Formats: sequence, C-alpha cells, structure tokens
Amino acid sequence: MTITIYKCSSENNRLDKSTFLTDPLTVNATIKGDYSADAPELYLQYAGELSGYNYISALIDGAQQYYWARFVAGIGQTVRAICRRDPFMSFSAGIKLLPIIASRSAQRAADSQSAGWNAYLSDPQQPLLVPTKEDVYMLGEFSWGSMILLTVG
Repeated sequence: MTITIYKCSSENNRLDKSTFLTDPLTVNATIKGDYSADAPELYLQYAGELSGYNYISALIDGAQQYYWARFVAGIGQTVRAICRRDPFMSFSAGIKLLPIIASRSAQRAADSQSAGWNAYLSDPQQPLLVPTKEDVYMLGEFSWGSMILLTVG
C-alpha cells in the first residue's frame, strides 16, 4: 500500500488537522500478520530521515484513516511505524454532520445563570447549536472542585 507521512503541528483535540500537515512524503508500506485498524504496525520501504514526522494518512480496509505515529528503525534498517488512530481526523466528515448542543464563551460564567467557557470544545470549525432554554440548578457546595453534569438525549 502507499501511505503519506506528515509533520503535524496540531493539538490532538482539533477536529480537522489538514492545515497543520506539512512536508508530505509518499512511501510504500506493508502490514504484516493480524492487525487492528485502531493501531496497526506498518513496515515502511524508506531509507531517508524521518525526524519530526509524526502523522500518517493511509487507505486501510477501504477507508481513509489518519494515525499519530512513532517511527522505529529495526534490524537491517527496517523502519516500523507504530500507529495510533486519530478518530477526530479519520471520522471528521461524519462528526461535522452531527448536531451539537452546547454553550461556550471565551470567559468563565459570571453567575449561575450564565454560560461559561468549555475547555473541551476548542475547534472553531465545529458549528454549535445553542439551546433556546438552559436551566441551571444548584445542587449544593462541593469542596473538591467543579462538578460537571452532562445530559444527552
């Protein structure tokens, strides 16, 4: 199979990393034995320098997959890529179609009736559907920090 290797400077939680992928290299690779699409080990036919490369795009099981990768040179200078699938980039087309109901802003909530910032939604490309009514109920004081209650459905 033919794969593309990149230097990726994006943070892990960004949905679409395409603008952060630089210096693409097209390389032939094989998968030996049984593998998991979540974490395959690829054996590369490449003898050059891979310093700074950490991302792979590959067509596996008929679907375009994206992986964070660590490259290791083995015996006989065989280069092995130890991969971990990036679900945000691999499934970004489907994720973008899902409606999300959330509220977020650039600052902390002013009071219990206001929406504050949400550190888990950092990608500005994901559109948000803000609910027309949002209820906040105080359940009591907790000494160990902030509590988050999320309901979906």
